[in-house]
Amino acid sequence: MEWVDLYVRQVGDSTARELAQNAKKEALVLGRNIQLEIETLRESGRRVRQDDISKIREALAIAKSSGLEETVVFAGSGTDKLAGGMFEENTYMRGSKALEAELKNLEARESDDPFTPGLRKLQKDANFYQQLAAEKFDIAVYRHDGVVDLPLSPIKPKKVLIIFLGLIIGGLLGSAFALLWHFLLKRRGGSSESVAGFRG
Repeated sequence: MEWVDLYVRQVGDSTARELAQNAKKEALVLGRNIQLEIETLRESGRRVRQDDISKIREALAIAKSSGLEETVVFAGSGTDKLAGGMFEENTYMRGSKALEAELKNLEARESDDPFTPGLRKLQKDANFYQQLAAEKFDIAVYRHDGVVDLPLSPIKPKKVLIIFLGLIIGGLLGSAFALLWHFLLKRRGGSSESVAGFRG
């Protein structure tokens, strides 16, 4: 039975390797897709920053030509009274000093990652799948329960039973053949006597 145990182990190891390879391939594909999303978001963030720089430069040119250095604040309550919202048409009213500082900050920014919504979550997911692809999977496709018991005597063939059945079947067939032969001989003898009587 050693070869049976060896065969089961080989099949189990082969199946476990195949499952691990499939899981790693799946993780690599998912990680690659997320990485593409990250690159797309980063490119989008870079373009948004370039657009902001263009808007601020234009607003700065207007503020300088108007001689407006300080931010203009209207009397009233609420944030809507503060002129120069970042995406409003009157951004120049923030004043040339504030716009120059904002422009300098945007141009010196090394990375847009902290300012890109949803990017950190994608980076977390990508890192998870990268670690998953590099993980060594310990998969058990079956559980070896107990030890295989070897029979002390062979189950088949049962010689005594075969001999006993052979004797019974042989006796029945022999008896049937003897009776059939006796019947045929008796019938043949009866036919001969009938023919002799007819001739006499």
